[in-house]
This record gives sequence, C-alpha cells and structure tokens, in this order.
Amino acid sequence: PLGPWPTTTTKISIMSKPRIQSLKAQEVLDSRGTPTVLARVILDNGVMTEAAVPSGASTGQNEAHELRDGDKARFSGKGVLQAIRNIETEILFALKGLSVDDQILLDEKMLTLDGTTDKSRLGANAILAVSQAVARAGAQVADLPLYAYLAQQFGTENDCRLPTPLANMINGGQHASRGLDWQEFWVIPKGVEDFPSQYEAVKKIYLATESIIRAKGYEVSTGDEAGYVAELPNAEIAWEILLAAITAAGYQPARDIFLGMDVGASTFFNPEDDSYTLPRAGKKFKARQLLEIYRQWWMNYPLVVLEDPFGENDWENWQIISTMTQTMDMKIIGDDLFTTNPRRLEMGISKKAGNGIIIKPNQIGTVTETMRTAALARENGYILVASHRSGETGDTFIADLAVSIGAEFIKAGAPGRSERTAKYDRLLDIYHQLYE
Repeated sequence: PLGPWPTTTTKISIMSKPRIQSLKAQEVLDSRGTPTVLARVILDNGVMTEAAVPSGASTGQNEAHELRDGDKARFSGKGVLQAIRNIETEILFALKGLSVDDQILLDEKMLTLDGTTDKSRLGANAILAVSQAVARAGAQVADLPLYAYLAQQFGTENDCRLPTPLANMINGGQHASRGLDWQEFWVIPKGVEDFPSQYEAVKKIYLATESIIRAKGYEVSTGDEAGYVAELPNAEIAWEILLAAITAAGYQPARDIFLGMDVGASTFFNPEDDSYTLPRAGKKFKARQLLEIYRQWWMNYPLVVLEDPFGENDWENWQIISTMTQTMDMKIIGDDLFTTNPRRLEMGISKKAGNGIIIKPNQIGTVTETMRTAALARENGYILVASHRSGETGDTFIADLAVSIGAEFIKAGAPGRSERTAKYDRLLDIYHQLYE
C-alpha cells in the first residue's frame, strides 16, 4: 500500500471554484518527428496546465480515430492543424466557464460534442489532449499530485501502487526498420524489491545488453522505443542475449529478473489463410505452430508475460492460449485485442480471452473512459499494464495514471531516450514523495 497518502490543503468554495477561461493548442513533434497535439488549459485564476498526446505505429483496428489533416504538402499528410482548430473553437465553446473539479462531466461534454463512436469528428488526439490537461488543472487546483487527484476523482485510492517495468530491451516488428519480426523483448524486474531498485536493474541490464550484442559481432541501433535493433537470426538468440545481460548486470534470471514479449501478432496475421507470416524471417506459421513456439519459450526461459500473441480478431486462439496458460505463471495481455475499449474488453471477458490488458489513453480518447476501462478490467481479475506509445512525447501522464489505477506493470520503453526515461523518472519522484 502507498503512504502516507497526500491530502488536499486547499478548500475551495462553490463560488470561487476556478473555471476554464481559454484553451490553446499547438502542433508539436513526437519522438518519431511526426506531428501531434499539445493542449493548454487556462483557468480564470491564472493557472495554466498542458498535455501532449502520443501516437502509435502498431495500432489496433478498434482504436479511437486520430485526426490528421491529409495535406500531403505538410508532414506527408500527418499534420494536426484541424485538431488544433477544433480545440480552440468547438471544444473551447463547450467547456468555457465550467469548473475543472469534475473530470467526468468535462469528458462527457466533449464526447457529446463529438457525437461519434470513434471520436472521428473532433479527433481523439484533440479530445485526449484537453482531457489530460484538464485533469492536471484539476489536480493543481485541488493541491494534489496528479495520481492522487485521479484516484480521488474515480475512487481508486485503495488500488494505488507503483508498477513494475516491462522494460523494452530489444526492438523489432513495427518498432524497427530491420531485425526481428517479433516486436518487443522485455526484462521484468518483478523479483527486485522496490521501484528505485527495479529502475536501477533495468538501466544496468540495458547497458549490458548493448555490450553483449556488440560482442557477438552485430551492428546495433535503436528502435522507436529505444530498445536495441540488430540483425539477430531468431528470437532464441535474443532471449539468450537478455539472459546473459541479466547475469552480467549482477542479477539472477528467474529469481530477480524475468522475461516478456510483445509479439505484435496482428501486424503479421494473414486473414486469407489464417496464417502468421514473419516477413523478415520468411517463415509462415499456423496458429497451433505459434502456440507451440510460445510453449517452448516458456519451458526454456523465465517467460512470464506475452502481449498480443495472436491477431486482434483471432478469438479462438486467444481462448486456447488463455486456457493453456492457466496452469503456468504466465500473463496473456491484450493490446490490439482490447484497445482500451470497454466493449472489446467485455467481449474478451465473456470469451475468457487473456488475463491482462494494456491501458493506453489515446486508444480510447478521454481520461474518464480510460479509468472506466481499467476499473472494468480490475473488477474481472485482469492484470493492468499502463503503456506509452511508439511515438512519444516528454509528457509523463501515464506514470501518474499507472499509480492511480494500481497497474501491476508499466511499459515505458528502454531507459535510453528522454521521452522514455521521463516516465520512469516521474515514477521515481512519486516513490520518493511517498516513502522518504
């Protein structure tokens, strides 16, 4: 349990509640150099807060719509000027004069204004940027850290905890221009005592991983999430490199540090013949063959978490692997399968597909919907994994979100670039605030 729990020191009367005076927005670049949206909320008492939203490369079919301009003369059509105009006109008109102390009301105002199921009219990127900036304003007015304010707003105070990193060490798939077809290889310091020690372990293993890859004669670069990219021949070599790096960093595999993977199977699923084709390796598998590969990995390595092992609509095989792993210490996490969408999650619950869910605010589009999806997952015994995106900003919102929902894990990438380390550093700040 977290503690001592922070409490508000400011009492605000109904008449003096700060209200939204203005919304401003601008186009900023994410970690891939692609435009994204930054929104600022200005209150009538002078408080100003902001939020910048990320963007994904490996995206599920059911994600909320990210509004792009389509003007090929600007950023190959990926500009977000229309999303910015929507913030400064329609959304401002709907929210101006409202108090910031009711996150649910403000989010529902925007959802009603948009009027679509996927936020395609105003843009999920526009709506989420405002939603997160409003949450920050509410926290500042309440004189609470963001994680505590979110927990207060959504009644999750008893769930809060510091998450364990699913730390990306080796990139492939959609997150790398070469190398392996498998998307992310993680180290998981779940046997290490506390968050500062886990963070230290991740950093040590990250440095050791590069040294071992180079010692084996491979050229090394980094992928979208700062994990290493190399022309490794197969996943087994990647696992062996990580085991060696864990040992070289002074830790013991299967006691201190465990392994995990984001398969990213939707990106190489072929619906025409229900096969899974690894394009770089030139290999094709049926689902049962993939299942056997996963089983062999589990037998040979301390593998405890698999994300997206099958395609986002391959419900049958999600059910099979979920049943198979009930007797294993294995978490089967849905990302593309669920897209932080309560309707998709309800389908998964009814089909007994997976036992964990990735929580990404920009997949659904508001803070309220994100928190509600996390609550639904928690009520049904699903593991929660708060997650960044491959196209990130320096915004640390997901770190506070992870604590507020009591996420068992967080995905923030490798500790190798500032847009990734910012999330880890924010969690370190929270730890020190609470325990020192």
